[in-house]
Amino acid sequence: MKTETHNPKNTSQEHLLNFYTTFNQIKEQYFDALIITGAPVELLDFNSVHYWKELCDIMEWSKTHAFSTVHICWAAFAGLYYHYGIQKQVLDKKMFGIFPHKINAINHPLLKGFDDIFMVPHSRYTGVKMEDIETNPNLALLAYSDIAGAYIVADRTNRQILLQVTLSTTGTRSRMSICVTWKRAYR
Repeated sequence: MKTETHNPKNTSQEHLLNFYTTFNQIKEQYFDALIITGAPVELLDFNSVHYWKELCDIMEWSKTHAFSTVHICWAAFAGLYYHYGIQKQVLDKKMFGIFPHKINAINHPLLKGFDDIFMVPHSRYTGVKMEDIETNPNLALLAYSDIAGAYIVADRTNRQILLQVTLSTTGTRSRMSICVTWKRAYR
């Protein structure tokens, strides 16, 4: 799915027509999963992102039409802000590198099979305060780094998963993507 209020500069219209749909085309359907990825708008205020209202509509819709939603990269900050009011913080300098992370919820099913310490790449200018997550009764900090901060956050129902990591920033092809999958009718 792509937002209707944003046309990517680096993806052909033919590709978008062949492989993407819009929110209006699927909003009456139910899905097992929704994945919202990042966008190169990290330093903008959320309300300054020209498709913010449409993204908010999609995130609200996900509460009743997707069994689970995974927010990745900038979308993790957007999800934390939209769903829980947690503000992103601009860092003093760019967080860049591969850092050790620790499991904070050993028995959580999402982390089954993870090593106690695992490495994760980061490339970002913003973050969130771990205490904002830890003091929110609706959220659980599942994994973190002493250097890079919060990494995997989930709501208490495991329906909203938020990953603060850069996965889709390959040069000028960076764009926000929304992926929906289904196997059964979720209601």
